[in-house]
Amino acid sequence: MKTIKIAALAMMVMSLGVTAQENFSGINLSGNNPISSVNGFYNKIEFTGRAHGALVFNPGKTDELMFGMHTNGNFYWGTGRSSNTPNFYSMVLNGKNGDLHLKRNLNVVNSISSKQIKMNNGNTDLMLYRDGDVGDWSLLRTNKGNGIGLIGQPDRVALAVSRLNSYVGIGTLDPKEKLDVIGNIKVTGNLNTSSSVVSKMIRMDNGNTDLFMYRDGDVGDWSLLRTNKGNGIGLIGKPDQVALSVSRLTGNIGIRTTDTKGFELGVNGKIAANEVKVAIYPNWPDFVFEKTYNLPTLLDVENHIKEKGHLKDIPSAEEVEKNGFFLGEMDAKLLQKIEELTLYTIEQEKEIKELKKAKSEIAKQQKEINTQKKEIEELKKQNSRIKDLEILVEKLIKDKN
Repeated sequence: MKTIKIAALAMMVMSLGVTAQENFSGINLSGNNPISSVNGFYNKIEFTGRAHGALVFNPGKTDELMFGMHTNGNFYWGTGRSSNTPNFYSMVLNGKNGDLHLKRNLNVVNSISSKQIKMNNGNTDLMLYRDGDVGDWSLLRTNKGNGIGLIGQPDRVALAVSRLNSYVGIGTLDPKEKLDVIGNIKVTGNLNTSSSVVSKMIRMDNGNTDLFMYRDGDVGDWSLLRTNKGNGIGLIGKPDQVALSVSRLTGNIGIRTTDTKGFELGVNGKIAANEVKVAIYPNWPDFVFEKTYNLPTLLDVENHIKEKGHLKDIPSAEEVEKNGFFLGEMDAKLLQKIEELTLYTIEQEKEIKELKKAKSEIAKQQKEINTQKKEIEELKKQNSRIKDLEILVEKLIKDKN
């Protein structure tokens, strides 16, 4: 019954055009005002007298609730009144451009699983919501435009999510992979890649060069680094100095050099090792000990040294300084010379034995000669005594006669 009376009273006021004024403000309720609003509304509430007006409940109290309007086009909602917050507006709506400013949380409460806040400017849209279809996640979604971007510096997208393929770009609006980063990445902790397929890959690409880190069953159970661009892969030790390089074209490895001169391993510096093994070398010089080998005479060796200044088949100092030498080949040549020296030594040993034997024979003969000399001297002495006896006998015979 009270509701019917209030409605009837409102209709009477609107039809009569009642005006109430207080503090130079007025309210005009009219049912058929000849001056309509710019949008053609005739039933309206008009605030006159100042640039702003408000509907206030519990005025002057700490629980004051206010809904205000201003000629600048703003609508204000606020509550509370104190010396600290005399003009506290929890929400401001700009009626001209549609901007909404909140000073506290915006809570969306709904009895169904999907709770959504949507922004739409015609060309793009953005929805903030929760959806049980993808689990207990707070979601940002767009159904228009290229995707979603987060702005860091002014007019610069720091993170982009493509609407077409859901690829994520950091520092780029055009991600080429599920995660595409333009710039440096810092990881504090482990960086793990896992997949149900055999190949698990991390890729870095700056346009001119790239680097893959992955595992591939095609080459066995190995963790791999690979490049498909540029000269190859390099590991840096000192600043701007490649400590180890792997050529993309040849697969050759360089240590402190990127130019291996065509060799599988090139080292610019010294090597220390407990042991070095040459697995296979086909030209090992055992042929020196074959009967058909033509062993140079020592005179030939002497003449070659006098003429060339180095051993035959051994490179000179100038050649080594200019071209270096192959370790396996040089070991084989040095072994050949050692084997030749061994043959020379064997021959000299034989000659020494023959000389010793000849010397022994000579000594024996000399001994015999010395014995014979003694016998001859003895015979000479006996012969001298015989002559002396003959002279004595002749003298005795002569004296006797």
